[in-house]
Amino acid sequence: MLWGLGLFIALQIALGVAADCWFPALRYPEYGRKLALLQRIQQEQGSSPALLALGTSRVAFGFCPAAGDTPGARAAAWQFNFALTGQGPLQELVCLHRLLAAGIRPERLLIEINPPLLHQAWPYCEPGLTDVGRLAWADVRVLARYMVERNQLYADWFRSRVAPWYTHRRHLLGHLVPALLTPLERSDIELTRQTDAHGWSQFPVRPTDEANRRVMEEWSVKLYAEYVRQFEVSDAPARAIREIIEVCRREGIEPALLLMPECESFRQGYPEAAQASIDHWLEGVRHDWSIAVFDCRTWSADDQFCDGHHLLPEGAEHFSARFEEAALHPWLRQGNPRWAAEVARVPSVK
Repeated sequence: MLWGLGLFIALQIALGVAADCWFPALRYPEYGRKLALLQRIQQEQGSSPALLALGTSRVAFGFCPAAGDTPGARAAAWQFNFALTGQGPLQELVCLHRLLAAGIRPERLLIEINPPLLHQAWPYCEPGLTDVGRLAWADVRVLARYMVERNQLYADWFRSRVAPWYTHRRHLLGHLVPALLTPLERSDIELTRQTDAHGWSQFPVRPTDEANRRVMEEWSVKLYAEYVRQFEVSDAPARAIREIIEVCRREGIEPALLLMPECESFRQGYPEAAQASIDHWLEGVRHDWSIAVFDCRTWSADDQFCDGHHLLPEGAEHFSARFEEAALHPWLRQGNPRWAAEVARVPSVK
């Protein structure tokens, strides 16, 4: 029994150390795969990315970066989409700290602002925050500064570390015996298997026809209605965005804010007071930090979305081409203008 107990403890410790130090995909498949891809490309290119994008699934499925062909950029310039599903401002901050610790220092950083996730008063929070098993101790220390229930975060995290073989069982099965999992259970594991060389993944769901697309759109709008009904910009996400900008300043990275496209009914779902609060907050950040704000909420037609806020592959390609031409090219062509005060304003799609 003692030998069996000792072996059990040793296996738990070994998996925990392996996931923390060498195989982050065991703990967080989407992050681990993107990190491995980014590190491989950085090694091949011999340079840091000229542009890195952080954000939610809106960016993960909606932004197709270009590489090396940006006018005015040096020949070795390349871009990478490091957006992760379920993220928001707090997890974007955690992700930035992770990437810096891994030796990733882009020249410029796109920080997505997903407007509903600026409101994180209980019980509303970023979807990914419910999975504490994907966090390392350094991540917990960052998040704890923004959590009201800090002790609960610590307790949940320590419980997840007691038996990592159980905590990460779904990820392990996804690697070893994926047939034992349902398609939904495999979703986060399969999410980045088809990721292209620049970090973009195609949205995995497609409406069968226009009627089905409208049903999915209505469902999505209703899902986020609760976030915006009594909307206010919460303290935690607002402080997290400002800390991201402060970290960028310290590391010599030039940041910009990005608001991804939304369908018309999604945009109309924001109460007037909520929209005014969002715009006022954005203007305050732009003014205080003198950074670019790319507001692209009206840039895509409704039929280019799957569900009103996730772009279909053809919608993502259309948006990305327009974004490159109208926003990124002018921004990247600037010599090295740290903290240039510029707001990108482009007419809405007619």
